[in-house]
Amino acid sequence: TTRLLMNIIRGRVTKVGQFRWPRWVIFTWPSTDGDNPAELTWDDTLQDALRQQIQTRLELPGRCTVTHLRVAPQAGSAQAHPQHLLIVRHGGPLASVAEYQESDGSRQERYYRPLNEATLLFSPEERLIEVFSVSPSVRQQLASAFAETVLKLDLSSKPLALKQYHLGRFMRTLRLPLPTIAGFDIERVAVVEVDARPDNLRHRASLKVTADDDIEAVAESLFGPDHLFHRASAISRVVIAVRYTQHGSNKMGKWEIRDWTHKHCPEWEDPQGSSYPIPFERLAQAVSFDATTAKELAAQIQAEQEVDRLFAAL
Repeated sequence: TTRLLMNIIRGRVTKVGQFRWPRWVIFTWPSTDGDNPAELTWDDTLQDALRQQIQTRLELPGRCTVTHLRVAPQAGSAQAHPQHLLIVRHGGPLASVAEYQESDGSRQERYYRPLNEATLLFSPEERLIEVFSVSPSVRQQLASAFAETVLKLDLSSKPLALKQYHLGRFMRTLRLPLPTIAGFDIERVAVVEVDARPDNLRHRASLKVTADDDIEAVAESLFGPDHLFHRASAISRVVIAVRYTQHGSNKMGKWEIRDWTHKHCPEWEDPQGSSYPIPFERLAQAVSFDATTAKELAAQIQAEQEVDRLFAAL
C-alpha cells in the first residue's frame, strides 16, 4: 500500500484496476557492464529518429510530435543526473460525429482523428522507464522504441520488472492506514471510489464519497456490516485521495496557518479557551481604516446582515 501511495503522490497512478492494466507501466532492468544510460545527451537527431520509430511501431497514418523536457535534480537530493520527460502526441483511431444539416434536416458524418497523448519518464540512475497511456499497446511500443532508439537497448533481452497492483486487500476493508513516506507529511489517505463485481464480472456495483468521508462507514450504513464489497467476487477499481505536504515546499498545514494568523493578524485576540467572532470594526482598523470609517463600515455590514435575517425569516 505504501508503494502504491508513493506512486499516487508522484503522479504515477491515478486509477488502478485488477482486471485492466494500470495506465502507468514501469519498466526496470539491472545494471550490466558497459550499460550506462546516465550519459544520455538529447538532441534533434535523436528526437527525429525516435519520432520516426514511434510512427513505424504504432503504424500511424500521419506524423506524431515528440516534446522533450529535461527535469533537473532537486537541490539537496542524492540524484546526480537529470530525468528526461517525453510527451508524445499522435492521432488516434478514426472516429466520427453526426452533423445536423439545417437546410434539409439530413445527417452528415464528420470524420476525424482524436488527439492521443502518451508520457514517458526516464530516470537514468534508477534504470527506470515509466510510460503513461490509455492504450496498453502504446505503452509497450513507446517503451521499446525509446529503449532501442535512444538507449540502444533491446528490452526483449532484459529481465524487466513490470509493476501492477492487486486490489484484493480492499475486500477486507476500504480503510487505509496513514503511511510514513520520507519527504512527505501525509495528512489523510482515503478511498473515495470503489467498483466491485458482486457475483460475476458482467455486473458492477459502485460507491463514491468525498475525500473527507469514511467510505467503510458509509458502506456499512447503507448495506450493513457484511456489505457487498466484502462479499464481492472481485474489486475491479479503486480511486484513492491523498492529502499531503512535501518537505521543503513551503506549504503550511492547518496548524501552521493557525499559528501564523495568531502572530501576524492584529485583529485576533486570545479568547482564553473559548471562541467568539472578531468584530467588523476591529477587522477594518486592522487593514488601515481609521476609527471613524471602521465604525461606519461595521454599522453598514450589521445593517445588511439584519436585512438578510428578515428576508430569511419570511
